[in-house]
Amino acid sequence: MVSFEAPEVRRCSICPKIRHEFNSTRDIRDIGYQIAGKTGRTTIRVCLILTQVGTCCAYHIFVTKNLVSFMEHFGYYLYETNPLLLYFGQMVIFVPLVWIRKLSSLVIPTAIADVLIFFCLTLILFCCWGKISEEGVADDYIFVNESRFPIFIGSTVFVFEGIGLLLPIYASIAPSERKGFSDLMVNTMVCIGIFFCIFASTGYLCFGENVSTSISLDLEGTSALLVQGAYLVAVSLSYPLMMLPAVQIFEQTLCLPLLRGNDASIARYSRQNFARALIVFATVSVAYSCKRELDGLLAFVGALCGIPLSFLFPALAHQKLVGGSDLEDWIIIGVATLMMGTSIVVSVLTWAPETVE
Repeated sequence: MVSFEAPEVRRCSICPKIRHEFNSTRDIRDIGYQIAGKTGRTTIRVCLILTQVGTCCAYHIFVTKNLVSFMEHFGYYLYETNPLLLYFGQMVIFVPLVWIRKLSSLVIPTAIADVLIFFCLTLILFCCWGKISEEGVADDYIFVNESRFPIFIGSTVFVFEGIGLLLPIYASIAPSERKGFSDLMVNTMVCIGIFFCIFASTGYLCFGENVSTSISLDLEGTSALLVQGAYLVAVSLSYPLMMLPAVQIFEQTLCLPLLRGNDASIARYSRQNFARALIVFATVSVAYSCKRELDGLLAFVGALCGIPLSFLFPALAHQKLVGGSDLEDWIIIGVATLMMGTSIVVSVLTWAPETVE
């Protein structure tokens, strides 16, 4: 998918007419307006909200499962308590975090989260390689699972979950430093794509068909304790940034930032805080409802919203702003449409609960 997407993004970024649009555009929704007017802007707005909220739903499920496993190392079995408390109790931590408004305030927490995630991924790889070297690869692995492959496509699209932040990042860069942005972005996508392939293949070969959706649940001993603890902190620190696009769109839809004056400022912040808390509550509610169907949730949201954001809209933007009959654009549009339809149908038909709580 990275090799499919990267050339299209680069073509969009180096095209003079689209580059002019990028220089005057601070949000991907404005590109949607260039494609199809208000309908395009609204469509991208809905896709962004659902993608970010879907990702945060996965965060809540991930936190709950890893917290339960983490506390079991100390003899506390949290699932003996009410599961509702495990999910909605997270609001005590996440609601104050989403009240943070300045991006500069999220720089240090996000950097810490990145370091912790890198540490966790490295430790997981070493644990898997050690297990494979001692016990060999799992006996029940298969190269292609035909029945679940379309779900894999929908889930894989979540590697592009941050595409909504691409234009804001580009717009925040000084014009004199934008020259190498497209090459840097493409190279980063390729490197991350290669790493994802290595990491996922290693985990699957290590644990086989019994591998959990969250591989941290399959680790044992001190490694499991370190990975689960570090990941819990990392997810908590990165949650505000991941929720930011959905929160901003929701506030703009409700026209919350339009109040003026000192007295209005207090009322505005109160209404914004309530709206942000409401989004977190809705996200936790969806996560609780889909706690046993994380695969299906990610696949459905990825297919319905991730594929259009990652493949359809860049190709349509190039076609609309440049014109002509570019064969590569139409190939991407056709393949993306086919992937989206197939993944949605299969994810709905094979919506199956996980066995791991």
